[in-house]
Amino acid sequence: MSEMSKPVTHAELQSAIKPLATRAELHSAIEPLATRAELHSAIERAVEPLATRRELEYWGGVLLERMNEQTAQLLAHMRAESARVMQYTSEEIARHIRAAQEETRTWIEQNCRER
Repeated sequence: MSEMSKPVTHAELQSAIKPLATRAELHSAIEPLATRAELHSAIERAVEPLATRRELEYWGGVLLERMNEQTAQLLAHMRAESARVMQYTSEEIARHIRAAQEETRTWIEQNCRER
């Protein structure tokens, strides 16, 4: 015989349902909870100050554009500075080479004429 087919006495039934909440207890338990409309309204108020996807995409694009412009400016500055350093370095190397040539010429003139 299964559990479902076994007859239950009134006392057993009362004992089994006694720990369950009454309808009034359930109503008083859910009464302080927000309604669906109240939850929806609260969510809308919370989300309202946040940026929309379109706004985020717009400002992301503006930021990217600004970053690209600044990167281009930085690269141009770096190229100009690199060219300036290369020019200065070339001039310094040329100056040292001329000085070495002059020193070599002087040495040759002094040492070769004496012989």
